[in-house]
Amino acid sequence: MTNSILQSVLNLFLKPECPICARPTDQEFCRYCEQQLLECQFTHGGMFPGEVPIFVWGRYGGVLKQAIAALKYDGNPQIAKMLGYCLAEGWLDTVKRVPQNLVVVPIPLHPAKLKQRGFNQAELLGRGFCEITGLSMKPHGLQRLKNTEALHGLSRPERYQNLQGALRVGKDPLPLAVLC
Repeated sequence: MTNSILQSVLNLFLKPECPICARPTDQEFCRYCEQQLLECQFTHGGMFPGEVPIFVWGRYGGVLKQAIAALKYDGNPQIAKMLGYCLAEGWLDTVKRVPQNLVVVPIPLHPAKLKQRGFNQAELLGRGFCEITGLSMKPHGLQRLKNTEALHGLSRPERYQNLQGALRVGKDPLPLAVLC
């Protein structure tokens, strides 16, 4: 029996735990952690104008950082849908006009990392985002060429160097894209 099937069977009899604080919950997060997560959101929109505008949902720290770590490293892919919903609702509240040809393109994992993790967190976040926004997703819009090291411990110049040659346009055509 696979781990996810076993977890589903156990959840029928036992209340699952919040992946952040381990309190019993019927949702992805307990009410306390969900409230803490929502408090990480920027209150006046996270849109940064420029040649390519950038939207940032919230401050990366505290419960948001813990939720992302629980998603990526603790095998909690179910978290991605709710985080994608939060991202979409914040984005829709901030964006004035959505271009018609806009698509969502998740940043791909290297095949070795995908095999190790079992899922691409960016693709799962993108699916939740698309459910709320109505945008389509191009999961193969980019292709990962290089297995890069984790970015979280690197300086800005080291991140730039690490990502050089790591991605290229994939087999899905890209009109105008939102990257997750």
